[in-house]
Amino acid sequence: MFEVIKKSQARSMSYGIHESLVFSKKILDSTGLSERILKNRDLIMAAEPFMNQLYGFVRGSEFFAILTDAEGCILSIIGDDDILKTADELKMIPGAFMDEASIGTNAMGSEE
Repeated sequence: MFEVIKKSQARSMSYGIHESLVFSKKILDSTGLSERILKNRDLIMAAEPFMNQLYGFVRGSEFFAILTDAEGCILSIIGDDDILKTADELKMIPGAFMDEASIGTNAMGSEE
């Protein structure tokens, strides 16, 4: 497992991502996000009922779930208010890209 993380960190460095980066370097504007949501509407429609059901089980536990497209763009977020506020402060919002080239090593956008 550690080797996977080391490789991801090396790729991130090659993209010019530094460990101190907190926010994604790529966040879509409202027009770009609208286009992205329209392009992925089938995925969103299929995933959101499951996200809502999952959230129903864990509500109140400082949980949140994020749906991204194949490129790591956040399409939808659901969770408790406190954790969503923190996510918003970190610009983990719809339209933000969570791929290695935009934010570095992370659970959502790291390649294997």
